[in-house]
Formats: sequence, C-alpha cells, structure tokens
Amino acid sequence: MKRKNNKAFTITELVIVIAVVAILAAVLIPTFSNVIEKANQSNDTVLVKNLNTALSSYEALSGKPSTMHEALTAVAEEGFLVEKLTPRSSGEILWEQTSNRFVLVKDNAIVFGDASTTAPLGKTYWAITDDLTKLSDATRSYYFTADTVLSGTTVETSTSADFSALKDQTIYLQVKEGIADTTLTIAMDSKLGVVGIPSSTATINLYGTIGSVGGAINSTNATGFSAAAVVGMNSLHVFGNVTKVYLKSGKVVAETGSEINTVNVMMITDGQIGIQIEPNGKVLNVGTANSTLINKLDGIITGDKSNTIVSESTISYNFAGGIGTEESPYLITNETQLKNIATRIDTFNDMGENIYYFKLVNDIRLTKVIKLSNVGRHLDLNGHTITYSGTVSGTNISAGEIDLTAGAKLIIDGDGYIDFDDDYLNEESSGQMFYINGVSSLQIKSGHFYAGLTCVLADGNSVCEIYGGHFSASATYSGGYWLLNLQDDSSAQIKVYGGTFVNYDPSSSATENPIANFVADGYVSVREDGNTMDEFTCTVQPNA
Repeated sequence: MKRKNNKAFTITELVIVIAVVAILAAVLIPTFSNVIEKANQSNDTVLVKNLNTALSSYEALSGKPSTMHEALTAVAEEGFLVEKLTPRSSGEILWEQTSNRFVLVKDNAIVFGDASTTAPLGKTYWAITDDLTKLSDATRSYYFTADTVLSGTTVETSTSADFSALKDQTIYLQVKEGIADTTLTIAMDSKLGVVGIPSSTATINLYGTIGSVGGAINSTNATGFSAAAVVGMNSLHVFGNVTKVYLKSGKVVAETGSEINTVNVMMITDGQIGIQIEPNGKVLNVGTANSTLINKLDGIITGDKSNTIVSESTISYNFAGGIGTEESPYLITNETQLKNIATRIDTFNDMGENIYYFKLVNDIRLTKVIKLSNVGRHLDLNGHTITYSGTVSGTNISAGEIDLTAGAKLIIDGDGYIDFDDDYLNEESSGQMFYINGVSSLQIKSGHFYAGLTCVLADGNSVCEIYGGHFSASATYSGGYWLLNLQDDSSAQIKVYGGTFVNYDPSSSATENPIANFVADGYVSVREDGNTMDEFTCTVQPNA
C-alpha cells in the first residue's frame, strides 16, 4: 500500500511570499500611479495648449477678454465647454487674467503654461467652482457655474468673483469691509444683482449687468442697503451696465462703453466725492433726496455730461432707477417698488396735478391693494405684466387691486398686461382692477386688461377716460359682463374714446339702470360677432 504524499506551503514559506509581494507592491504601485498621473497631466497639457490657441485667435479678432465669462465664451465657440475643463490629473486649470491664458497648476505651482504668463499665483488667476465659501479665499478669483446654489442671503467676498453664468438671478454680494490696496473684479448678468461696498479703498471694477450698488446690504430696506457706498476717489469703475448707484463718498467712473442709469448722491464733501464720465460712457441721471444738495450736483460731475440729466428736485430712492421725469421715469422691478408709487415723493410738489413717471422693467405679481391719494402717476407697462394675485397669512387675507381717491390721477400706457391668477380668487378679491373714487381720474391709453369681473368701477365724482386697450373679464354678473361700471347714485363718469371690449358694448352698458352709453361724443362702438351667438367684440372708433 502506497502512502499518499500531500505537499503544502509551510508557514515560513507563506510569510516569505507575502513579504515579497508587499515589497513588489510598494515599489510598483507608486510607479504605476506616477505613470497614470503623468499620462493624465500630459492630457491636461494638451487641453491647456488647445485652450490657449483658442484664446489667442479670439484675442487677435476681439481683444483680450475682460472677465472669465468672456474667456469661457471664447473657448466654448471652439467646443471647449465649462464642464470639459476639469483636469484629469490632480492639478487644476486656471485662467490668468493679465496674459489671457490658461495654466495647469499643481501643489500651488505652475506645471504648464504659456510663456506670456509670468504673474505670480494670486488674484489674477481664476478658478471654476460652485462653492460660495471660496469667496473667503483671497489667493484666487472665482468663476461660479450655473450649478451654484444661491440661498437668497448676502455672501461676503474678499476676492474677485464672476457670477455671469447665473443669469437674471437674485444675487447679494458684499465686499468685505476695509479691503484696500488691491483690485477686485465683479461680474454679473442680472438686473437683480446687488453689490454692497460698506467701506473700501480697493479698486473695484464692475462688468456685465448689475441692478444696484451701495453700502452694507439690507434687503428689507427700500433701497436694498443700510447706507450708501463708501469708496476711494479712484476705486469704483463701471465697465458694464448698472441701474443704480448709491454714493456717499468716493468717485464712481463710467468707463467707455458703460451705462449707469442713476447715481443717487447721499452727501457732498469737497474733494471727497465725484462722478467721472469717460468718452462714450453714460450716466443718465444724477439726483439726491437731500434738498440742500440739489444745487451742488452738477459741480461733482466731470467728463461728457451730454447724456446726463441732473435732477432739479429731490428724488425717491424707492425705485430701481430713474428720477421720475418723462425722459427718465422711475424704474420698477418688483412688487415693493410697484407699491411705492403710492408713497409721496416730495412733500410740497407731489400733488395730483404734478405727474411723476414710472416704467415696469419686470413682470410683477401684486398681492396687495395700492391706494393712490392726491398724487399724479404715469405708469408705463412697457410690455410687461402685472398679475393680480392673493396671499393668505394666518387670518390675514389680501388680493391685488389699484384704488384712486382724493384727487389722485393715474395714466396707464405701454401696451402691457394686467390680469390675475388662481391665487387672486380668495374672499378678499373684489374682482375689479381699478376702483376710482372722490375727484380722482384714470386714463387708460393702451394695454390688455383681463379682470375677474370689472376692469373699472367708478364712484364719487371720479372720471375714467379710455383711449385704447383690450378689455375682457372672466366672470359674469346677472347674466352679463361688467367691464365698466358706475357705482349707483354716484356722479362719476366713464368716457370711452377707443379700445376693444370682449362680450361688452360700452355704448349700451347693461351695468347701469337705465342702460348707459359710455362712448364719448363723436365716437361709435362697432360690433363684430364671434364664433358663437354669445361671443362678440366691440371696438370704439371715431364716427366717420
């Protein structure tokens, strides 16, 4: 009988094998990692070369980009999108603003770059990120991608920042107080963008489209700021478009090709404040809310003032721009500013016979009643929409409406829209767009008006004159439409000189008893039947 011979590794042999494998791994793995890293770095080097070739071509045709957004737009035209600029290696790809070239950086050293890039690593180098906490890092500048999440609160920056990818979003960016002896570039593409400069002697360059610039940001304040900007005498340079600047001290410079709608001056100290307008730069309006400064405004402006209107009376800070004149109306971007048209602008001059001008620059949702009393207002809808809506907060219920009383005068034009949404239909909504009372007057020159029930309800001794527009309603009452309505037993008047009315004849208004003719003398209502027996429109026009 043969004995079976079972051979196996001894423990000593196994230990020796494991030790050999460990030694080989310790030697080979770093080598393999280095090979992979070098291969990835080689790919990144090729990418940087191609990016710089694209920038060089762009620069030859259009000049150097002023912002990283412009540089990224240039390379995107060659197929290099932002999401493709993530390096494969462990380094980072940065854009150097001065030389207009990309570089590959690793361990805070330039691994590869163009020979023209000689600036030491610092604020002229821009990185791509979606992390707002990077704004506290003053060793880099940052371009924020469209994926950046904005919380609606103010973020503070110690460095340059480009938010251009966050188009038309609300951005509250505040420069860290006390920053000096440096240059900051801030770029946005939003009329809702807000830049706060509490106190800084740094050179601050603004690019793109920005809504307002002031001091410490306070979004609950009517101006959006707790105070005006405090800058140095050569520190705030506008290269793009800014709607409004609140200036307490220092100089704001409208550079060539730029436009500032309004500079609001808060105080004037000789030699410590100024507005400089470079050739082909524009400052459209300069004003103040302080009556003692009005006669001093022109003296602080230097350069080309041919496009500048210097306000001859105090102006309101409650709007996005403008000075309230026909040439430069107050600009309205949100509901708060729309409601501010009811606020008296000047104690002595803001009466019903004196008209202040306003223009919408955004669509707006109105959830409260605006009550105009003894003021004159001209509202240009500017092609935008006011949507009457409603809110419910605990036991407080409200809905949008515009009321006129006590000598108020309102003129509507601009071929925009006033309508309502589902939230408007609560127990506080009257169903009427305009309620006019007392000796107030309403003129409608153009626009589209879609009411819950009534476009205009006239009461007291008020007068409504309609010269154009398109009028309709959602609901009927007593079997008919009540687009225009006189309050019973009032002395109010409605006079129609033009406009189109859906399922309603202003020459034979069944809202009154007896039936009333609202069409003005010399004008007629021309009826056109619709697709069914119950559908028709009436257009008022001169009687031929």
